[in-house]
Amino acid sequence: ENPPELAGVCDLSQLIYLEMPHVLYNLKYRFSSMKTKFCYTSISSILLAINPYETLPIYGDDVIEQFKSAAEKGRLIPDRPH
Repeated sequence: ENPPELAGVCDLSQLIYLEMPHVLYNLKYRFSSMKTKFCYTSISSILLAINPYETLPIYGDDVIEQFKSAAEKGRLIPDRPH
């Protein structure tokens, strides 16, 4: 089992144990147990997305502006795998 401080990491390559039960636990934790529901997770440069079957407030005007500003500078937004 991974240490509790690794629960909910955004990049699964940070996990010590990367077997399927640990991956599924982390995905469930990120979506169900954190204050913000995260449907996107990564494993290094690979994006994992779960279908939440509900509308999430993840693409508001603030997020659109972050992406626009970053694109104008030719940069990626940190902590956003998508």
